[in-house]
Amino acid sequence: MWHAALVNKLRTAVVNGALLSLLSDYLNDRHLRVTVGGRESEVQPVKAGVPQGSCLGPVLWNLYINNLLDLLPSARAYPDDLTLTHSFATGEESVAVSMLSNTLNHITVWDRAWQMRCSLTGKTFQLQQRSSTPLHPHPSPRPRALRGSLSVTVAELQL
Repeated sequence: MWHAALVNKLRTAVVNGALLSLLSDYLNDRHLRVTVGGRESEVQPVKAGVPQGSCLGPVLWNLYINNLLDLLPSARAYPDDLTLTHSFATGEESVAVSMLSNTLNHITVWDRAWQMRCSLTGKTFQLQQRSSTPLHPHPSPRPRALRGSLSVTVAELQL
């Protein structure tokens, strides 16, 4: 999480005064050094992320991705994961693939705007239907039938 954007999102969420200063201080002026084989790197500033295992981490993460969830009404957010769901009827696999493609484009645009580093290229997405009837493969973006579901691997995102 980009610290400057997170502080801005806190401000937008009507966090101000002493609490905003406290949270800003919590995020800013952090540094790290890496030690490998007894050799230490130079001290580097940390301008993104929150301390792992912190109590505030999940709360700040939820605040940071809140506007992404506004763009994705079918999404379910977890502490370090996002699940997307789209309904489609048998025979409308191409519609489902198109909906998934549009959703992934929304995520990519948001990702760039908020300086996140989420890579969707090479990820496989599963489109499942309730019946056990196998789906017919659709030529683009190269889905393949897989026991009542459709597996789509993202080769490249077009914006």
